[in-house]
This record gives sequence, structure tokens and C-alpha cells, in this order.
Amino acid sequence: MAYQNSPQQMNDELQKFRDEISCIVVLEQAGYRFARSESSARHMRFRRQKGESIIVTHGGKGWWDPHNSSSIVKGSVIDLVRFLNPGMSLGNARVELRGMLGLTPSGAEYVAEPKERKPARDPKYMWKNRQAPHPGSAAWTYLTRDRALPESILHLANR
Repeated sequence: MAYQNSPQQMNDELQKFRDEISCIVVLEQAGYRFARSESSARHMRFRRQKGESIIVTHGGKGWWDPHNSSSIVKGSVIDLVRFLNPGMSLGNARVELRGMLGLTPSGAEYVAEPKERKPARDPKYMWKNRQAPHPGSAAWTYLTRDRALPESILHLANR
């Protein structure tokens, strides 16, 4: 005799899959590998074969296929399992996802490369060594045309 779940129990289970299973785990199980050089903090690209990639978004909760131009193929972890296994029923997807509960990604994590930063100049130094506005400069044009200061005032300020 088959075990029957109520519609509410089924919905609760589907929501549990969405909340607790990362799309990254599903892709790793399917043989996809993290492409760090093609990823950003918000969009992580996974590749399996040439021309076959999937982008994971929303912290592992969503995905989309950048190669399917005829229609947008995207969704949750449940949709991803069914996309990777064409023709799979929702019941079979639920069975497969039950085996992934509690699994964590094996290492696919985007770590931003630290950018080389120039040391900030001291504002006091910048103010002291700034170039005074002169006729034709961007500052001069802004002050006379946009702010309507008379040129005589600017000449006095430059002394």
C-alpha cells in the first residue's frame, strides 16, 4: 500500500527543499564544476561540458540557463533537478531531493579578489595643493555659468 501525503504536507516538503537545498549541491551531484573566473558574488557560473553552463543566483536558491534563448529557463532547486533530468516527474524529483537534504556545497564559493588600492591622499594636502580656478577651466565655467558668480569675484578669490 502506497503512503499518501496530504497536499499541505507535499507543499511543506517542497518548501523545505527550496529552503534547505542549495542549487550548488544539485549541480555538483550532476557533475558541474564551479567556474570562478566567470563568476561574481551574485552570479556563480557552473560548467559541465563546453557550451553547457548554468548560473546560480540568490545565494544558491535560484538558477538560470544562459544558453536557452528561446525561453527563459530558471527556477528553484526543484525546477533544476527536473531540468537536468528531462521528463522526470515531480514525484521522482522529490525522491532525489530527499537524498540531498543536509548536504552542503563541497567548496564552490565566490571569493572576491582583493583589489589593489592606492593610498588615499590627505584632504589637507589635496586642498593646499589644488589648482585655483582660472578662465576656461571646468571649475571657472561651472561657477560663472551655472552658479552665476561674476568673474570679478573669482579673480578676487584667486588672489
